[in-house]
Amino acid sequence: ANGDGSSDASVVILSPLPYVPGSVIENHVGRVEVILIRETMDVSHEGGASSFVSRVMMEAQSMLRSKTLAFGGNALIGMEMHRFETQRSNNRMQVYIVIIASGDAVVIGPASTFGREEEE
Repeated sequence: ANGDGSSDASVVILSPLPYVPGSVIENHVGRVEVILIRETMDVSHEGGASSFVSRVMMEAQSMLRSKTLAFGGNALIGMEMHRFETQRSNNRMQVYIVIIASGDAVVIGPASTFGREEEE
């Protein structure tokens, strides 16, 4: 539970590693993939190219979390995110971006420390 009394049931951990440190994988629930295609005709209205790209990458991460929850997982391991972006020459204001993101949805639990049960 969080400090405000709400549950952590909707928290999904994203990890580029094949595991989540301090946790044990209890179940592999499936492969998650997201492909996003976004375009802006005037990147100056989006806060600049880097701001636009960051926003689209955050959207991809949000979609990975949502799909992981839908599969019944609470973590995504081996997360990869590939970005392809182009800018048109008309004053470099038009940006087109494709993001391909994927990973393995898993259910994790806390790792027990060896010998800890004997101490209690």
